[in-house]
Amino acid sequence: MKKNYLYLILGFCFLCAPFVLSAQTDYKSIIDSYLNSQKTKLSSENINWEVISISKDSNRVHVYGSQVYNGIPIFGHTGVYLLKNNQVATYNQKYLDLGKFSKKVDSQITPSEAVSILIKKLKVPLQFSAELKERKSTQEYIFTNKQLQEDIFVKRYYFTESQSLEPAWKVEILAPDGHHWWSALISSIDGRILFLNDWVVSCKLDHFISENRIKNTRKIPSETKSVLAGEQYRVFPLPLTDPNDGPSQLLTNPQNLIASPFGWHDTNGAEGAEYTITRGNNVWAYEDTDGSGGTEGSSPNGGSSLVFDFPFDLNQNPNGYLRGATTNLFYVNNVFHDILYLNGFDEAAGNFQATNYSGTGRGFDFVDAISQDGSALNNATFATPPDGSRPRMRMFIWSAPGDPGEVLEIESPNSLQGNYVGVPAAIGNTLSTTELRGNLVLVTDNNSSFNSNDANDGCDTFLNTGAISGNIAVMRRGNCDFDVKIKKAQNAGAKAVIIVNDSGDLVTMNGDDTTIFIPSVMIPEEDGERIISALQSGTTVSGYLQNRGPFQKDGSLDNTIILHEYAHGLSNRLTGGPDNADCLTACLERDSNGNCISSTYTEQMGEGWSDYFALLLTMKTDDTADDSRLIASYVLNDDNSDAGIGLRPYPYSRDMTVNPLTYDDTNNASLLPGPHGVGTVWTAMLWDLTWDLIDFYGFDTDFYTGDGGNNIAMKLIIEAMKIQPCQPGFVDGRDAILAADEVLYGGKHACLIWKAFARRGLGVNARQGSSESRLDQIENFDVPAEFQGNCVLGVEDVDDANKAFFLFPNPSRNQVNVFINGNFGEGNITIFDLNGRKVLTQKQILSDQIEINTSSLSQGVYILQVKNDTVSASRKLIIN
Repeated sequence: MKKNYLYLILGFCFLCAPFVLSAQTDYKSIIDSYLNSQKTKLSSENINWEVISISKDSNRVHVYGSQVYNGIPIFGHTGVYLLKNNQVATYNQKYLDLGKFSKKVDSQITPSEAVSILIKKLKVPLQFSAELKERKSTQEYIFTNKQLQEDIFVKRYYFTESQSLEPAWKVEILAPDGHHWWSALISSIDGRILFLNDWVVSCKLDHFISENRIKNTRKIPSETKSVLAGEQYRVFPLPLTDPNDGPSQLLTNPQNLIASPFGWHDTNGAEGAEYTITRGNNVWAYEDTDGSGGTEGSSPNGGSSLVFDFPFDLNQNPNGYLRGATTNLFYVNNVFHDILYLNGFDEAAGNFQATNYSGTGRGFDFVDAISQDGSALNNATFATPPDGSRPRMRMFIWSAPGDPGEVLEIESPNSLQGNYVGVPAAIGNTLSTTELRGNLVLVTDNNSSFNSNDANDGCDTFLNTGAISGNIAVMRRGNCDFDVKIKKAQNAGAKAVIIVNDSGDLVTMNGDDTTIFIPSVMIPEEDGERIISALQSGTTVSGYLQNRGPFQKDGSLDNTIILHEYAHGLSNRLTGGPDNADCLTACLERDSNGNCISSTYTEQMGEGWSDYFALLLTMKTDDTADDSRLIASYVLNDDNSDAGIGLRPYPYSRDMTVNPLTYDDTNNASLLPGPHGVGTVWTAMLWDLTWDLIDFYGFDTDFYTGDGGNNIAMKLIIEAMKIQPCQPGFVDGRDAILAADEVLYGGKHACLIWKAFARRGLGVNARQGSSESRLDQIENFDVPAEFQGNCVLGVEDVDDANKAFFLFPNPSRNQVNVFINGNFGEGNITIFDLNGRKVLTQKQILSDQIEINTSSLSQGVYILQVKNDTVSASRKLIIN
């Protein structure tokens, strides 16, 4: 589908002296005035936009807008603007010239019907219809359902399709089990699903809002000493990746009092903790071992002294150290919150807090961090709704690594004596390391169902419940659900269940019935049939079940997984602004069950940023650029060495013999399945850039306020997320980092940035094609001509507010605008080539904006000088 975008990318303009930002500043007028002064002007007749959100940071203001028609937003057509010193510094717009679009007439599909359509098509299991809770306007409604944990938000939008504007209802609904948080556009003409996005980002192994939106005024603690109560947490502290990277430690007062001024257990902005459990302003960590996905589970309690010192005996399955794991989950979430707060993801930017002490942004959106979620295995997820609604992190148990361990020992008869391997189930209680003794009893059923012809598979009504009671039930795998037959055995009084496999590999049994509490295991067919034969002959078989390992792993102890998930919230809140949760859509088309059709993955880099921050926050002083770094090595039992690869096809390393990925590999869906495969290439590029910066500045262990190359990289990448366009591709992301460098550091790292990206194929002539396709990229390894040779960092003062002048655009072609920061009287503007030859000079009053005609200059790099008796300053000028 061809669209006529007015896609305006990156312009730099810094005027005037620093100024004090006020809430009354009309940023939209400033932006409109600037854009209308450019050669490509906005048409006030065809293009209208409104401000969605504003985020202020020091002397920078980020403004996020949406194109509107008749006062209704046009979905996906957004503007991202950065103002510095009250002037437009960068902007990205995806606005349409609506003069070429037809406008469809609305029909009678109501908001309520739109909700019902989505519920039906996605098979959301609701017993009751959604009821209208509030009509906020004729364009915005809130519905409720007692089975749902969040309200359903509905709002009017236009959707662009085939050169036409189609009216639609945007419906946001969190499924009862919490596994999906749908954001959908339903046509109000014919009920079609025009757009479907899942705010829950899943990081499964098989992939290689409410109305309580509040503002608060800031209260500063009177004394630092009185705020902290000596809080202690036994955790695997950052930068450790997991228990294999170092022992647990008991930390005292690990909070940062700038980011969390009242500690981690406050919510009201007054001295003294509101909670003695793992709950506070930034995160509430609790368990969901039964997988209910509903109400909040229990949390570890540190008592009035807030001491969370729970031991880690890892020689058992995770439920044995549930309190310790939940504490570690609470700790990592809080530390990451504090680090990000000091590096650009603060309250104004839409971070995750119950109370926003600064009074900016929306509150009541702390992270729900769920440990040992029993509803699935081998996964972790993060759901990011708009600012003001609580995000959700769900951490799961991971299957025991390696070959099945011994779970059954038969003591009699002699013919069956010995140990037998098996796989404990994820249903019911975890098999204990304590011996569970009993006789083995073969289940006999009445074989009454249509799909079962085996009287020993437990799929039908049990006939020998008396014999089963108090013993260990044995049955074949059969064709019915595991939880169905195990529940029948439990009802018959069995203390445990042994399922005999029928063929193939053993599996970890799972199911939806959360009322099962007895343990169960699956054993191989050959061993199981020998036991069944003995039982059928009347032989008494006795022994015990015992979990001897290998044991399951808990994702809440793998810090790289926690950091990865939290970073999804960072990238989703910053890209397109905190009120737009649909700017990193990973999938364009889904099947009837909501699963992505693999050919429709986009080029967005969300998984890449998440891997990157997991690596960045676990860096140590003795790391090197060529080391192999892994994601999720702990839960995969994969050592962090050259022999392991972790959860990705290659380890991360600047050494391209270790990680050879380049931009063109994003086109290879078989090598790099979406969306994680696309993201891993982006991570490789960011990782190279980080080490290039460390080579210049060194590494700083202070992740909060340090000035090492790792700190500079983090600041650049966070700022770039704020100024990149909605639904970016790799080229967009690269250009945003270059723009962030210009904004934060005066462009002094441009050479390093270009070389880092060009090294992996994202050079100056790379083409991303459509950012909505992951299969049309063209790589290129060239850097701009001015960056040939070794990079030398500039020595200029990088505080732009104190510079004498700025250039825009730069690079330029026929004209460059010189913006003078002050009034210096009469002087000269002179341009020199790199050999020092004067190629152009112009006498001017050195104030305000001065236009310089550069049409006579050939392509290349020059030095532009502004000089008189009171000022002498120079900047590099690039002519394309």
